[in-house]
Amino acid sequence: MQVHEIDERLLGHERSGGHFLVFVYEGSGAPDTSWSVHSRLITDADLPEVLRWLGSNLPAGCCWSLGVVRGPADPSPRTEVAVSWIVGADVLNMDRADRSAAEQRIAEAMLARRHRVDLT
Repeated sequence: MQVHEIDERLLGHERSGGHFLVFVYEGSGAPDTSWSVHSRLITDADLPEVLRWLGSNLPAGCCWSLGVVRGPADPSPRTEVAVSWIVGADVLNMDRADRSAAEQRIAEAMLARRHRVDLT
């Protein structure tokens, strides 16, 4: 992670809210079990709204990942999107042998959180 100071006068465009992508993984929890994914596109929301939605809508005992949609500017459920993951990643659908060491750490962290979904 890198943190840099910035002059706020350099801000060229500001908007309230953004677009987010949520993947919800459900399965038996066995390491070799395939997971089903429920994908949700959340548009025109701010992060506190998204976290409240997650807290109210995630199934018990699930794993999840949350990303910020980088493009297109106005995504829809039918458009291809570019995403930057901010919590987790789309690693639980990968075979364990195909994961890099970093992806395996992300997967383990997601599985460790699966019974601690309380976001309030």
